[in-house]
Amino acid sequence: MGDDARSGKGRGDSVSREIQSTKGPLVSVIMSVYRPAVHLLNRSVESILAQTYPKFEFIIVDDGNSEEDRTLLARCSQQDARIRIIRNAHNIGLTKSLRRATENARGTLIARQDADDFSKPERLQVQVERFGADVGLGLLGTWYLVIDGDETKCLKHANDTDSLSRELMRSNPFCHASTMFPKAVCEEVGGYDVRYRTSQDLDLWFRIAEAGYSLGMVESFLVERSLHEDSLSLSRRAWYQVANSFRIRLRYCGQYGLSAYARLLKTTVWHASSTLLPNGVLKLMSRLRGTGSSRV
Repeated sequence: MGDDARSGKGRGDSVSREIQSTKGPLVSVIMSVYRPAVHLLNRSVESILAQTYPKFEFIIVDDGNSEEDRTLLARCSQQDARIRIIRNAHNIGLTKSLRRATENARGTLIARQDADDFSKPERLQVQVERFGADVGLGLLGTWYLVIDGDETKCLKHANDTDSLSRELMRSNPFCHASTMFPKAVCEEVGGYDVRYRTSQDLDLWFRIAEAGYSLGMVESFLVERSLHEDSLSLSRRAWYQVANSFRIRLRYCGQYGLSAYARLLKTTVWHASSTLLPNGVLKLMSRLRGTGSSRV
């Protein structure tokens, strides 16, 4: 993707040096909460507070919740001084909330967490160590499990930057809630784009790759996603996700050659179909396709 000026080595070196020269950098874990499933939120928060890596702050954006949910979040902040609550006056959506969180983050590294997801205790430790060892790394995800009722799917991708970059044109290989990236890299590429209420993560990953940073994957299952009736992937809002994903990928097709346009059409048809088909039919098609459900 170009010479060293665009390879991400400059900022990547500074991040690695900071990690190697201290007892570990501050990590800012960011989460946006709106109308949470209380049992899942409690489990998610507890999974971060139980991390073996101690140097983190936990920024939770209260995105215009009810008084009952605000009280719940206030109780969460009272149990650990590392939790910081940022309150939106009204609901502004995930993308704008994440942008507020990243702008207020004090950490060198930013880790994502969702209110209905679970991080294993070693997650932050493993990811911080990778950033210390891997100069030029701009984005790091992990393998993850998707729990959908009685069914559990294991989703994994190889730790290969070229493969991950190509996969962005077909599907999103990174579970948003498993990712970690340097704040400086996020700022350099412009952060979360508020034009996208959904698929804001896919857009950010493309821009990190375009800037010349490497993409990485921890080949261990360190995150669990729980699907429920209010999950974006199971709602009508999935149509917006399909449309935004198409717009984002179309912008980058030229970098991947003419065949990328055909792949984009195939990918978009698959994603659109998954919003219409009954779940049983979708699962059968997923097994035949060998990828797992696209409602993830």
